[in-house]
Amino acid sequence: VIRNTADPKQATVITKVDPEAVAFDAIHWVNEKRVGFTLKNMHLNLETNLDEFAVDRDGANQRHLINGNWAHHSEAATGSLLTSRELTADYAYFGATHDGSDDVLVEKYRWNNVDMAPSASRLFRLNTRNGQLSAAFEGTQPDASRAWITDANAVPRVVLSVRKGRCIASYRKPDATTWTEIDNGVCFKDKRFT
Repeated sequence: VIRNTADPKQATVITKVDPEAVAFDAIHWVNEKRVGFTLKNMHLNLETNLDEFAVDRDGANQRHLINGNWAHHSEAATGSLLTSRELTADYAYFGATHDGSDDVLVEKYRWNNVDMAPSASRLFRLNTRNGQLSAAFEGTQPDASRAWITDANAVPRVVLSVRKGRCIASYRKPDATTWTEIDNGVCFKDKRFT
């Protein structure tokens, strides 16, 4: 429910869910006209089974952005020439872009087929109206990138990596395509960049 702050009695229901099947995990503004929300499918046991949606604040133009079911494949044909534009469960909502666009930042995880947790991730911009995915930055990134810090323009500027027991912080200058290591220490022992 979205309430009018000038008159709290005025409210718009933007979506309804079955509380036996799903639960709201998060709600966030995309921009002044659009809201994003994350739902947890209660019938799927993994903590990472999160679906991401976006909808206009008047309840119109709802779009399913990320399908949290690991059995879902975005390239699976839905008709003779149609394919699903939903991202797969290896994507997750990261944050808003704060630029007035319909875009949000999403994180795509990679696994190493050994550990349960992802071994790395990369940030992308996702248009919440048409499902178009684009790069959040150009160029490569440090190996095993796991935690991101973006600037006021939603551009990744610092990334934290873990390699061979060492925690490494790398910095990227505006409009650069390379990263510079700014800190490197033994994880959980040495003082590190925070």
